[in-house]
Amino acid sequence: MVNFVILAYLGVQPPSPIGERVSQVGTLFYFGFFLLMPWWSRLGEPKPVPDRVTFKPH
Repeated sequence: MVNFVILAYLGVQPPSPIGERVSQVGTLFYFGFFLLMPWWSRLGEPKPVPDRVTFKPH
C-alpha cells in the first residue's frame, strides 16, 4: 500500500531525476509482487475450509 501511495504521489509531480529512479524501482516492486504471487503463495499453508462454508445438499 505504501508503494502505491508513493507511485501515485510521484505520478502527479513534475519529472525529476530522483523521482524517476524511485518510480522505476517502485514499479518493479509493484509488478514483481503480482508476478511472483504464484511462487510465494505456495510457500504458505492454507487454512482448512470451515464447515459453515461447505455445501451439503438436502
